[in-house]
Amino acid sequence: MPLPNSTSASCIRLAKAWLRPLFAIAAVALALAIVGSVWFFRQPAFPASVAQNFRDYQSQKITLQLEPCDVQELEEFFKQRGIPFQTRVLDLGMMKYQLVGGRLQERHRRPSAAFAYRGPDGHPLLCQMYPGKATELPNGAVLRKNKGIKFHIYQANGVTATFWQEGAVVCALASDIPQEEVVQLAFAKAML
Repeated sequence: MPLPNSTSASCIRLAKAWLRPLFAIAAVALALAIVGSVWFFRQPAFPASVAQNFRDYQSQKITLQLEPCDVQELEEFFKQRGIPFQTRVLDLGMMKYQLVGGRLQERHRRPSAAFAYRGPDGHPLLCQMYPGKATELPNGAVLRKNKGIKFHIYQANGVTATFWQEGAVVCALASDIPQEEVVQLAFAKAML
């Protein structure tokens, strides 16, 4: 049996009154999802971030927070500053790379320990360690194995960035020296 016209109109008005806030909430949620997705996908991949860190250090856009220092001083510096993992500052002296200093970095909301070296010809080399998994790295790497360790090698803006896993930490070496030199330095110092 059909409802009288006034009752139908009241029901329609009541339904509209309930639906307006729901549509508004849905519109806001959709807008936030779109903005969040654009922000997330506009973040540079970690290899590009490491390459940019190297370029920023090279051009002195970022500076070291502790310099000069030795391996133990720098590891203690990271520990005191709350880095949530055991850093292993690489001793590259046998390869004629001198430790210059280090700094705390944050990329993609992850704390990282960054330390810089100067090679025999004055070329810089930057190492970064951060908690994570090498399996999270983007596609496009050249993969090589050495001593049972898998290395992910990227080229970005003339910089070679080589990544490998050490326990719960990902390590990266970056420089604009010849690619094979960066890879061989990583091979020499990587540990399981």
